[in-house]
Amino acid sequence: MVRLSLSVEQAIDLAVESGRAAARRASMLMAYGLNASTQAKDADYHLPGFTQLVDAPQELSSAQMEQFKADYRNWIVANGFRELLEGMEVFLNGLYRMVISSERHLGRTRDGPARKLIREFERSGISRKLDILERRYSFKTGFGHYFHSLTQARNCLAHRHGIIGDEDRQSGRAFQLIWLGIDATITESDGTKHIISPETLGPFDSSKFSSGGDPRLTVTMVDRHLRFGKGERVTVSARSLQEICAMTSYTCLKLRQLMLNWLLEQGVTVNDGNPAPDPIATLMLHATDA
Repeated sequence: MVRLSLSVEQAIDLAVESGRAAARRASMLMAYGLNASTQAKDADYHLPGFTQLVDAPQELSSAQMEQFKADYRNWIVANGFRELLEGMEVFLNGLYRMVISSERHLGRTRDGPARKLIREFERSGISRKLDILERRYSFKTGFGHYFHSLTQARNCLAHRHGIIGDEDRQSGRAFQLIWLGIDATITESDGTKHIISPETLGPFDSSKFSSGGDPRLTVTMVDRHLRFGKGERVTVSARSLQEICAMTSYTCLKLRQLMLNWLLEQGVTVNDGNPAPDPIATLMLHATDA
């Protein structure tokens, strides 16, 4: 067995944390912006300063203000998606460099071909990067199509104000935003189940639990989708945005598992020689009693 120093695992964890930090940052920034757009009735839309260099109107009608807020929400989600996707790009590039470095350490590739592989990878989009990791190293996530869809949504939000055009439609049909969501169920000790729907926000009332004891929380990853036709505006609920950010964070954890187990298969001792478990077991839902 080849033994690498703990710093290899630390480097992997640092890369993973960079991707998860981007997901947290996107979630927090979108939450802050969307909350501001729905709660602030008379927010000042002028930049501070004694003189105004941009001829923004002094007053907006109610209809104009509602349109302004809708445009602002669109802008917030577009930038949130950009944050997620750029964070994933940085994470995947770092992870791939570690894969190539490991192959060089193991004598599987040389400097010239390694540099070419890295250039090819870093010029690719996220879905292509995930495909390369799956085809060459069996890092199978099956998540590439989610990030391709997310990239398309970001492009529409950024370049067409979220209004679906011909370039957004898939095979001439409607545009479909797809992601990996979370279904959660609370099971009482007597087997009674309480399904937490995607629309469940805020405290969960457990006062109606009848059997006592400690309830059990289980989560299942499921496909979600939103469909938009030509001329329709891309709108994504707060709960769906939460799930998209959680999917991004989970993808980083899943690739960590696959990377560690790949190293074990190459004869490198990591994780104390034990296979890394599926990170779904570490996924945390914060449920608050009413």
